[in-house]
Amino acid sequence: MMPWMRCRHCSTRFSKDLTIAPFRASCPNCARIAAPIFVSSQGDGITGFREIMIRQNAGDPSRKLLETRSCQFVIFLDESGGIVGFDLEDRDAAHLFQWRRGQRPTYYGIENVGKGYHNRDEVYVNGRFASADVIAELMTCGQNIRSEVRAVLLEGINAYG
Repeated sequence: MMPWMRCRHCSTRFSKDLTIAPFRASCPNCARIAAPIFVSSQGDGITGFREIMIRQNAGDPSRKLLETRSCQFVIFLDESGGIVGFDLEDRDAAHLFQWRRGQRPTYYGIENVGKGYHNRDEVYVNGRFASADVIAELMTCGQNIRSEVRAVLLEGINAYG
């Protein structure tokens, strides 16, 4: 009988023999993106970005979260670990900027409406994206983001203009 474990990120079953440490509960696919790959250091008090792996569902694209003081990036990865797109959301979750490689970026407003059972988020086209604030924060607080990742993020943001 094979000892099976469930991955804590994507919930797929895998053999216990594939793990290195006894408490590691990541399948081989999730183990490669569980550790920070976009930032060089975290928690130093100077740089503002930190990286978190988002819990995966089976069949979902791999994604990671980059957080800062005023915004957060959900970065989508392909099979080889390359960035294929991102969603940029401001801290109060009122605006969403989506960029996918090879497609035109879009900018949405999000408003929570209704009460009780009718509570829902409505998404609507919302004016013009003010990229200057995000670019300034990437350049000042994002010094711990690897340069090739920062270049892709700036490419996506500048594609809107």
